[in-house]
Amino acid sequence: MPLVRVLHALLVVAAATAPFAHAASVNSASHAASAAQHDVLVAAPPVGARPAIYSSGYLPAILDQAERMATGMTAVNATVAGPAAPTIPDDSGSCIAPLSAFTSVFDANEDHFPMIAGAAGEQGMCTDARLATLLGHIAHETARLTVFQQPADGGAGAIHMIPANWPYAFAGLKLPFSATDHAANLAMMLDPKIMYRMAAWWFAKGAAEIMGRRCTGMATWADQLDPAADLTTGANRAVLDQTNSCLFGLGFDAGANQRYNYIQTALRAIQAGGGVKGG
Repeated sequence: MPLVRVLHALLVVAAATAPFAHAASVNSASHAASAAQHDVLVAAPPVGARPAIYSSGYLPAILDQAERMATGMTAVNATVAGPAAPTIPDDSGSCIAPLSAFTSVFDANEDHFPMIAGAAGEQGMCTDARLATLLGHIAHETARLTVFQQPADGGAGAIHMIPANWPYAFAGLKLPFSATDHAANLAMMLDPKIMYRMAAWWFAKGAAEIMGRRCTGMATWADQLDPAADLTTGANRAVLDQTNSCLFGLGFDAGANQRYNYIQTALRAIQAGGGVKGG
């Protein structure tokens, strides 16, 4: 048995922390704009847990790549018969999604994928449509997981959250916020163990807390999508427009089409990969 399989089978994972970005109310610049078949598994932290407990212990998706290299298989369109995923208790908030869902919209930072999945599990976004929505918006905001700061408005993290909203996000995840040390706050906003949790928190609770009642239930709106239809037109687009108004804001978003195409791409990859499990 290859050593990487032994490590992969024995690795125990725990979940992480993650902050936000761009929170509605400020216009963002539209970012410029694969698919190995494997599952990514991460267990989200228990509700109310302190993030420091989860400073390490993720299941890097890069192990899949290492295994492919060890067996001489190519990284693209390769199907690896890997070992069964570790057993996670039903109440752990684990989220299992096809690796192709992530590689379909992200170009870099493959080791971040389990943290995104864990954040989705923690905040109730571990369904096909909800996870696709989260991935699509993150892909747009971060230029496919390559840009995590926006100098124009000071936004930072997975959805380029503006500084005015950081105190709410920190409080929402029970993280220490400094009223005087912006650099320390920024470092946490850019920590991949925190930024994705903040992004998912925005969908689940943050938007409603900061932007008001009209954004209540934002994380669940993806349930209204018709997954068999085009997401960029008709009733599906109306659902995505409503969601985007609680992320980008009420103004005209020149990047809306890119957002929605990313969401659709991620959803198709999830469907082709057998769907999301857990949550």
